[in-house]
Amino acid sequence: MKIICIGNSHVGALSAAAIADWGSGRPHRFDLHVGRLGHAEYLPVVDPAGRINGTLARDIEDARAGRDSSRMHLVGTGTPGGPNRTVVVSMVGGNAHNLMGLIEPEPRFDFILAENPGLPLAEDADILPQGQVAAILDRAVQAEIAPILKALRAAAGTEIWHLESPPPIASNDHIAQYMEDRFRQEGKAPRVSAPSFRYKLWRLHSAAVRRLCGELGIRFVPHPAEAVDEQGFLLPQHVPANATHAAPSYGRLQLAQLDELMVADRDAPRQPGDTPYRDLPETAFWTRSVARVPADQVAPLNEFPFRIGANDKVATAGSCFAQHIARHLAQGGYNYYIAEQPHPALGQAVARDFGYGTFSARYANIYTSRQLLQLVQRAEGMFVPVTDVWDAPDGRSLVDPFRPAIQPGGYASAEEVRADRNRHLAAVRRMLREMDVFVFTLGLTEAWVDRRDGAVFPLCPGVSGGRFDPAIHDFLNLSIDDVRDDLDRTFRLLRAIRPDLRIILTVSPVPLKATASGDHVLAATTYSKSVLRVAAHDMAATHENVGYFPSYEIIAGNFNRGAYYAEDLREVRPEGVSHVMRTFFAHVVEGSAGSSAAADHRTIALPSARSGPSERDAARLECEEELLEFDRVMAARRNG
Repeated sequence: MKIICIGNSHVGALSAAAIADWGSGRPHRFDLHVGRLGHAEYLPVVDPAGRINGTLARDIEDARAGRDSSRMHLVGTGTPGGPNRTVVVSMVGGNAHNLMGLIEPEPRFDFILAENPGLPLAEDADILPQGQVAAILDRAVQAEIAPILKALRAAAGTEIWHLESPPPIASNDHIAQYMEDRFRQEGKAPRVSAPSFRYKLWRLHSAAVRRLCGELGIRFVPHPAEAVDEQGFLLPQHVPANATHAAPSYGRLQLAQLDELMVADRDAPRQPGDTPYRDLPETAFWTRSVARVPADQVAPLNEFPFRIGANDKVATAGSCFAQHIARHLAQGGYNYYIAEQPHPALGQAVARDFGYGTFSARYANIYTSRQLLQLVQRAEGMFVPVTDVWDAPDGRSLVDPFRPAIQPGGYASAEEVRADRNRHLAAVRRMLREMDVFVFTLGLTEAWVDRRDGAVFPLCPGVSGGRFDPAIHDFLNLSIDDVRDDLDRTFRLLRAIRPDLRIILTVSPVPLKATASGDHVLAATTYSKSVLRVAAHDMAATHENVGYFPSYEIIAGNFNRGAYYAEDLREVRPEGVSHVMRTFFAHVVEGSAGSSAAADHRTIALPSARSGPSERDAARLECEEELLEFDRVMAARRNG
């Protein structure tokens, strides 16, 4: 459990109590990070566009990931146990009632508090309707607190609670003695307002903040009940050596309150009118996390189950879109792992042309879950397909049926195909044993199979080699059960080889180029992506150390109004890729080395142990699926 507490001066009591508790060996149940909004790097807290300060947003994200900073301090680590819960606790603002009425106003006024009409009224004061006084405080709350809470809600990505301001101090003498300079008037001895007047203003202020929190979906946490006397004033033991705050002992009560709230059973009986939605984070609500958020800041995920470290060997495979992740990891200085390296004689340009570095090994695009399963089985010697080699479209060379576009110009002989395939599968075996993180992008459900043994091809025979034979080749459109079973079997094989392997699943947002299902290509795309998305969810929900990253949702989501697709409605624009990668680095990648990688358009060397596809190649992802378009196939054959 984790609490990230940010606020103004009222945060002092809580942070002082926390430092004392952890320092004396009395930790609380949660990790506690504390940041004060008065820090120079957090100003202005909200920019003119209504967005939270960028440094503050990064510090909150770092705190969520368990990292400390010179501004957002880790006060202490909590005791084990309890739910996996992260809450941002706001102690923003909270002194508007004191600014309005700590000092007796001129001309004097008072009002009747509807919830406690028996409270005394000031003599010789104008008695105003409560609604007018409430309107003044509500306006102050809207100006002081609302912009910060709204911006925080858009950026925090988790639950937000707001703590009520401390109750007023009863003693006027104490207030007069410790009054802050901002309340003093030059040349005058300020007169402290009557306790009942100050109490009433505090109650109206709290009501205004409570209403604001209700509108924003933020949980309002009242003051600890045991901190006040029968009249509602702060008990003497919690009164500090100032006029408007509370002592560390009050902060200790707040910490105990947070302890209880953090582990509260959400299934416990609720009060009439309450619902299970009350405590949900901002990301559970469309308006708050999608409609009202700038399109380029929508991040459709909460906590990711693990983080990629700088030294983790990250292997990639899948459809075309997986290549973006490889490229940006390499640009960000992370360990994009290439198991299949070219001979140095090839040089970088030739190596790229022959598929080195596009993925972690030269398997080219792996569009389906069945392809991935069979690749692992072939690498481990568990499956040897009947189909061995195909004639190339030019009729003069040969291709590998399971990598038909990997060798420009084809192979000279069947022996050459087999030798290169053996080298490739050896590299895959090495990758399976050495990778720490495996990123797989699911692309399609449609495939062509060999009826004799079930071998799956990346392309229909006859498109980029071989000859289509209806007696041998069959069309297969994988069902949700097929994909789940394929992935489950694959993950079990991978974990048998690499027990601690972490797996990231994504779904390609690129629509089908063509379909053999008999459906309209748009309906076929919807079916395919829906099946893959559900299967990815189920795998992440049922397998440990498997996480789903929502690249599909970021690109295809209606919140961006189609802005991330090019004119052909298939190719993903660079702006969309940048959005995906910013979100990936913010939520999945450890540290800040890659935080700007999505916007970095440098060209990097390829291939090497820490290299990936260059930016020059980003404009044309390597996709054999493009060959499915008839005019391209015919042009390729004419030019052959």
